[in-house]
Amino acid sequence: MRPRNHHVLAMLVAGCGLTHCGSSAPPAPSAPEPPPRELEAANPPPVAPERAMRVEGQLGSIEPGAVDAVFDQALEALQRCHSARVRQIRALSGDVKLMLRIGEDGRARYVYVEETSLGDHLTEQCLVRVLSETTWPRPSGGEAEVRKSFGFAAPANARSPVAWTADDLKETFGPKQVKIRSCRAGVTGMFNVTAYVTSGPPAPEASGATSKARHKPPRKRQVAAKHGKKSNLGAGHIVAVGIAPPGREGAPAIDCLVEALKEIPMPDPGPRGAKVTWSL
Repeated sequence: MRPRNHHVLAMLVAGCGLTHCGSSAPPAPSAPEPPPRELEAANPPPVAPERAMRVEGQLGSIEPGAVDAVFDQALEALQRCHSARVRQIRALSGDVKLMLRIGEDGRARYVYVEETSLGDHLTEQCLVRVLSETTWPRPSGGEAEVRKSFGFAAPANARSPVAWTADDLKETFGPKQVKIRSCRAGVTGMFNVTAYVTSGPPAPEASGATSKARHKPPRKRQVAAKHGKKSNLGAGHIVAVGIAPPGREGAPAIDCLVEALKEIPMPDPGPRGAKVTWSL
């Protein structure tokens, strides 16, 4: 509300003229009323304190240097994940890219393997577990996503496996496709698989078959192999396999797919073994 001119109001109540009142001198003219904008500038309205706005689903930010420092602290534990398995798989090597969602409390909401050429689910599980149990810098403005790649080398004295392609496996799957589809549980997109194949039947603890079937020799069938050679289907098996899902929603299917793939008879890769990558 604008303030009124109190001098003018007093004159009207007393019945005085606009030029004089009795013999007394006319009152001094009052200052002109300032225009509305000048009033607002002189008496600004109270400003309510601003409230921080947050859009649901918006990703926050996290200081990269602080994140790198945490990864450096976790590096020794991550290396132990690889060294523990390289005793069983001497040629174990490759790259793993992990995706993390960090909550505002500094804890990992989830971690999963986004890409991998390592080829060992047990090592990849270990990496996920280490980073899931790590405390991270608290992001600002909401949860933050972090991606990090690691490279692992085989021991210097390890023999490199023969490099297979997906064409070398085209005769192997057959009826196992039914179980693979069941493992996918409707997840769309491609699962990228890297596996190590070795000669001989799988060890009992590596097979998902019953104890009676474990001692049954695998069925062998002659198939064409690389370079025109013959190889016995069933004379080899997958000793280790790693899988990158098409997205986080596919991560729960990996355990089932690993077991299904290890049951599939493989061609004999020879004494060096083989490493192969394909999509399913």
